[in-house]
Amino acid sequence: MIGNYLILYSGVSQETGAQSGIALITDHKWTSLITNYSFVNNRIITVRLKTNRQHITIIGIYAPEEGREEETRRSYKQQKKKLTNTIKVTV
Repeated sequence: MIGNYLILYSGVSQETGAQSGIALITDHKWTSLITNYSFVNNRIITVRLKTNRQHITIIGIYAPEEGREEETRRSYKQQKKKLTNTIKVTV
C-alpha cells in the first residue's frame, strides 16, 4: 500500500530499469473485493474481483515494443492466448 492505493507489480527489479513490467493500482476500498491475483510473467498480471453480482477479471498487459526479438513477441502472444482461453466469459 502506498497511501490509499494498493499496487500489484510484476516485472524486473528497479535496478534493472524499464525493460518490462506491469502494474495495477487500485484504491484501498476495492482491496476487499480481490479474490485472487496472478503474476503471469513480467508482462502480464491478472486480478480477480468478486462483486455483488459476478466475478470480474482484469488483465494488465505490456506488449513487447516494436523491434523486439521475434521469439519475445511469439512467446508473449502464446502466453496471452493461453491466459485468455482460461477465463470464463459470462454474459
